[in-house]
Amino acid sequence: ACVLVGETGAWVGGRLRRSEAALIDAQERFRSSFEQAPIGIALASVNGRYIRVNQALGEIVGRSSRELEGTAIRDLTHPDDWEATDSGILALCSGQIDRSQLEKRYLHADGHVVWVSVSSSCVRDGAGKPSYLIGQIEDVTERKRAVETLAEAEQRFQSAFENAPTGMVLTDLNNIVMRANPAYGEIVGRDPRSLEGMNIQELAHPEDWPETDAK
Repeated sequence: ACVLVGETGAWVGGRLRRSEAALIDAQERFRSSFEQAPIGIALASVNGRYIRVNQALGEIVGRSSRELEGTAIRDLTHPDDWEATDSGILALCSGQIDRSQLEKRYLHADGHVVWVSVSSSCVRDGAGKPSYLIGQIEDVTERKRAVETLAEAEQRFQSAFENAPTGMVLTDLNNIVMRANPAYGEIVGRDPRSLEGMNIQELAHPEDWPETDAK
């Protein structure tokens, strides 16, 4: 047993108490930050099971944080994303990469798909052995929907442009042809792709150049 005597003992004892207080304070700050984070945060074992998750992650998937603890990451993940998820975990634990960034799908408790962006890293012990994984999970469903909606609108425009029965041409502000549809190519007797990069005036009669410039 070690007995602390006199001023030295009091100094060492006080130092230990301060160290313990600092440790408790740091743990409390971590707990508060973990629980109150606006995005999902999860600690997971190296074999892919949740050790601890915050409420934000629970809200993303429609479950309580307690319900998620102990479940496998695969249980939340869409089957089509299992392979990418497993590969990321393996690469992190083996040290092939320091951080993994993955967009994947979770399955909400009511059955619908939730798109998330997961940023993960591996925490190691003093010997360099993987201890656990920590992940930050952000719900990007609305962004994905916006991108898909834009792509669908672009596809509809492309179809309407290409199949229009009347000639259509897109130009920049300098009257340079960016794109012409097949109907326009038939009007001028050229392959529509050959028109790209030309000034629209080159396709107009010289007497109509002033009017072309005005448009």
